[in-house]
Amino acid sequence: MKTWADSTKGQEGQHGSTGAPSGTISADDLAELLGISVGSVYVGAGNGEIPCRRVGRRFIFWRETIYNWLKQDRGSHSEDS
Repeated sequence: MKTWADSTKGQEGQHGSTGAPSGTISADDLAELLGISVGSVYVGAGNGEIPCRRVGRRFIFWRETIYNWLKQDRGSHSEDS
């Protein structure tokens, strides 16, 4: 599984292969990072579960926002049901 460090390695100030600014992460990379399907990323983004910015039909995922969301989300789940 890809780690956060792997998804950001060597991209400072560069554009990725998709032409996206280095401050963003693609839906494909986010899906791999979260261990879910790309379709689930789009569903989560569309219903507000995954933080993003929507521009027309395009979803933009900011690396820093996703990183902070993941850090925050870690403490909100408990093992007790």
